[in-house]
Amino acid sequence: LLELKWDRFGKKTFLGVQAFFLIIIALFTDGFLMHHPGNCDRGYPSRVASGGCALVIFVLMSYLIMRQWFNGQMTEVKILKSVVVPAPRLLCNPWNFARYVSMVCLVWSAFTTLNECSVPAPGAEPLHPSSPSDASALHLDDGIHQITVLQFITAITAISMWGQLIQGLVISTRLAALTYTIGQLFSDVTRFMILMGIILVSF
Repeated sequence: LLELKWDRFGKKTFLGVQAFFLIIIALFTDGFLMHHPGNCDRGYPSRVASGGCALVIFVLMSYLIMRQWFNGQMTEVKILKSVVVPAPRLLCNPWNFARYVSMVCLVWSAFTTLNECSVPAPGAEPLHPSSPSDASALHLDDGIHQITVLQFITAITAISMWGQLIQGLVISTRLAALTYTIGQLFSDVTRFMILMGIILVSF
């Protein structure tokens, strides 16, 4: 029965959600990664479209989260095997959590750049995607590149949006088993990274 429901309804819905997020990723890539956010002539429509789609998803997911919170649909989540935190069931799914984080970051990135962009003067050298938004930061001493808050947030957005696409591997039985195995090993990798971080900081 579950296989029949998946074949007739679940698979189509799942692929539709993945396709919708692929469109958002394409708009985000064109608006923030291929063109500088400070340019109003290039990438501006993509930034507005991606921000609008992200806002709709953010509002919808926030509504579902609040509804689960008030209805008591909570699940206890263990953090570092010692701290138990109640969380709505929607966010207990790592893929949904990655989507929610990416939508929050994308909404912030899109709407904070709407009033900061400008059309380059004729003959002026266009800004590259990784150029700092502040014109005074273009001439830093010793070739130091300034990492802005916007670049940091867009990096988190890109990692979260591309990361949630890993869920698409469940279509294949073999790849689904591989994804589950990697997820189980990720806790060991996390502890190893914490240990390496302590060693690097002390060094």
